[in-house]
Amino acid sequence: MRRRVIGCERKAHMQKREGDPRQRPRDFERFITVITFVGYELNIYVSSNATYFLMKRDTDSQTRAVERLSSLYV
Repeated sequence: MRRRVIGCERKAHMQKREGDPRQRPRDFERFITVITFVGYELNIYVSSNATYFLMKRDTDSQTRAVERLSSLYV
């Protein structure tokens, strides 16, 4: 059973017109925007095999936040 991530979850069909399709993984199921405890905005693609793609990697704290996020979904 998957735990919900605090933030905004939107289905893939709502995201089709946004962004460059060449930069998106082919099999992504949903796009998650997460506001972390530091206040950074993370844009993460979640593919069907639970692989995470970080779109904006500005600081190490964001990378650590994504690692914590992935542990919730696996």
